[in-house]
Amino acid sequence: MHAERSPEPSFLLINGTVGVGKTSVAEGVGDLLTDAEIPDAVIDLDWLRQSWPTPSGDRFNFGMMLEFA
Repeated sequence: MHAERSPEPSFLLINGTVGVGKTSVAEGVGDLLTDAEIPDAVIDLDWLRQSWPTPSGDRFNFGMMLEFA
């Protein structure tokens, strides 16, 4: 199956409370896009913000996450 490719990049933001399955859904969507031969990337902002050292006063590095959201 080949889907129409858009010349413009697009994104899907999945959000929700802790433990509802956001990562599982994102991985599933990524798999479907790959199976359809649509270029894709799955980026989990929770993983992106897990870096060290964190800025002073931002122990959980939420500032970095918000930069990319």
